[in-house]
Amino acid sequence: MDLIEEPEVLKRCYKCEHQIFDNINIVYNASNSMIVIWNKYQIFVYEDLNFESTAKVFVPEFQVHQLILSNNYLVCLDKTGNIHTTSMKFKNPAQKRFKSSFQPKEQGIMICTQTHDNLPSILSMKYESGLYSLCLNKINSDYTLEKKIALLHSGRWPLPTAIQDKCLLAIHKLTESEFGYVKKIFDVNENIGNDCSLVIMSFDKLSVYGCLFNPKSPDEAVNLVKIYTCPSEICNIELCLLGDLFILIGLNIGTLVRLNMKNVSDKPELLHLNTALYKFLTLKDTVLYTDGKSMWKTDNTFTENISFFQFFVRDVKDFIKFGDQIICTTFTNLIYIFPIDDDSSYIKPETTDEYCAAEKLLNNSEYLYKIIEELEKNNALTKRISEEGNFVTAFSLSNRQDIMDNIIHHSIKVYDSYQDVVNEHSAVTMTEDPYKYWLPDSFFIFINLSTTTLQHMFNNILSNVFNDVKIHISLIMDGKLLKSTSLKVTDTFKKLMVLIPVNIENKDISEMNVNMELVSSVPGAFDEKQKLWVTLYRRRIVLNAEHFIKSDVPSGIQGTRETNLEEMVYKFAQSNYSDMVKVTDLAKLETIPKFSVYLKLPRNYTDLLTKETDCLNYLNKKKSSQIVKSYSSEDFLKSNSSICFEIGSNKVTVEIVSDDFTPPLLKITSGNMATAFHIRNMFSKIIYDDFKNYGPGQEFVRYALYDEAEKLRKKIKSCIMNKADFQEFLPYADVFEKNIIGVVPI
Repeated sequence: MDLIEEPEVLKRCYKCEHQIFDNINIVYNASNSMIVIWNKYQIFVYEDLNFESTAKVFVPEFQVHQLILSNNYLVCLDKTGNIHTTSMKFKNPAQKRFKSSFQPKEQGIMICTQTHDNLPSILSMKYESGLYSLCLNKINSDYTLEKKIALLHSGRWPLPTAIQDKCLLAIHKLTESEFGYVKKIFDVNENIGNDCSLVIMSFDKLSVYGCLFNPKSPDEAVNLVKIYTCPSEICNIELCLLGDLFILIGLNIGTLVRLNMKNVSDKPELLHLNTALYKFLTLKDTVLYTDGKSMWKTDNTFTENISFFQFFVRDVKDFIKFGDQIICTTFTNLIYIFPIDDDSSYIKPETTDEYCAAEKLLNNSEYLYKIIEELEKNNALTKRISEEGNFVTAFSLSNRQDIMDNIIHHSIKVYDSYQDVVNEHSAVTMTEDPYKYWLPDSFFIFINLSTTTLQHMFNNILSNVFNDVKIHISLIMDGKLLKSTSLKVTDTFKKLMVLIPVNIENKDISEMNVNMELVSSVPGAFDEKQKLWVTLYRRRIVLNAEHFIKSDVPSGIQGTRETNLEEMVYKFAQSNYSDMVKVTDLAKLETIPKFSVYLKLPRNYTDLLTKETDCLNYLNKKKSSQIVKSYSSEDFLKSNSSICFEIGSNKVTVEIVSDDFTPPLLKITSGNMATAFHIRNMFSKIIYDDFKNYGPGQEFVRYALYDEAEKLRKKIKSCIMNKADFQEFLPYADVFEKNIIGVVPI
């Protein structure tokens, strides 16, 4: 290697004399001062810190994923999960380059680590046939298997599938006192033995598991215990002693999590560092760490007196502590050696002495104007940052509809006349020209949007985001777009009432979908004039048939012109030529088949229909009052009269069918089956109070229901086999609704 001289003799930097094919890592063996620099294609061996000359070079025929140097052996784990070993005792000391000296030993290994016993061994995590196990192998020429034990997990979710880059493994030999409090976590007895180690592992770099491992135990399996789940990906896990035994988890985001194994249920200690984590190393209360760019040291970690020191090296890839020195490699493939406790290894903090006072460079007026200019720049930057924060908030809220559902509340009601809206609401926002609100055969969709009162900070955020908001409303019926409208919310969005007129003549209305979207504009990242629209809130509301029940109370407003030509001809013929010809209104002929659906009535249905209920609060006051007045009348309750609702071009008849032999039923008849079902479901909510007070075992059906269903099934099957027409099938449909659906309390 070429030595790069520096002023400080304690700091040295080396550049490898060989061509490097990938970024280099470093491991060492303290017993013989041997250091190995390696990447996935090459292995370089150095002795006695002599980085000027390579002792041995290996070019393996596999890609190295992990390397362990122990005694006189190199243990390599390749990218495919195979373990390879080679001896460091060379028969020909003059030979430096080896290609095929590694011997394959094991397969299916995800990660391995070296134990620190008197006889060093390798503990590895193995994955085969979908099962995990721990293997303990002695480091020798045969790589002897000393113990293999299966890992069992009885948690709610299975262990994740093995991915080599996601596995972590750490081991610590327990003392007698440590075993006394660690055994409580894993619920083991004293018979597990004294030669016991704590093994900590992760399969996905998110969840941390642990178990107790004893190579002398006769058990062939051990249970895993989930110890901790991290919010971010784990960089590494270390077991350290600071009086008690601690698990130190480093997260890539730059946070250290410390768990006390003496009382693992306690709240973990968190320490947020000043950089992200690429690698870290603990030395009692000192932590060495790097983010891949700079390298730092903390003293008095996890205390109020913590201090940070930055080393002079840059672009750090890997490092080790060798005695009182640090040896590190960089992404530029340099090797640095420097002491830990020498001031020359650190970057000195900046002091104010290095800066010159403004009075020495500028006169009073000049630097005053300069300060004002900088303040204006700072204000503009602050404003820009605030705007960018609003944009980020808008993007975040667009992906959290659960939060927006708690912030924005909506209600939709349908009115028959504009006058009814004005009577209930004093101020509304119109979306059309005023004359469209007075057209005949119109109804009105009233939408009320409001925001809840939240914490002050959250209110400020929302007020900034909602300053530039548009509301987009679409009305869809029968799968077709009926009408869409967009309007800008001019003031800070707190409450908004929108009224949309809809004009439909002789339309068969059974259901309408109302789609609402609140969108906010965000300028383009490269071109501010190009706007993006972010959907902050979206909601789809279904308006059923009961919303469109026409009021039988006249509104006092009549159209000045007759727009239906057929109606005008019919009226003219009736008034002038009724004595000469007979005119028939074909539209009033009963040519459309009627469908009936039924609802089971409880014995006390009279009391239920006459008491006050809030099940119709989603309708406007006038309409709900009309419906309540209709079904609570004495004639209707005694089955002396029926109720007739007009919905679009359909009429729905509601009557109570009651005799002395069968339970009472509510019969709903209409030419539109969907409309009939919606009215039936409305009465079901009214009578059964939306099933708020009902539970399992409170409502029952007769055994005869099963026999009736079987008979009906045979008749329907006969209609299908004989290809009967619709008129022949219609009576069976009525029987099904009356005898099957009509006896079920739904």
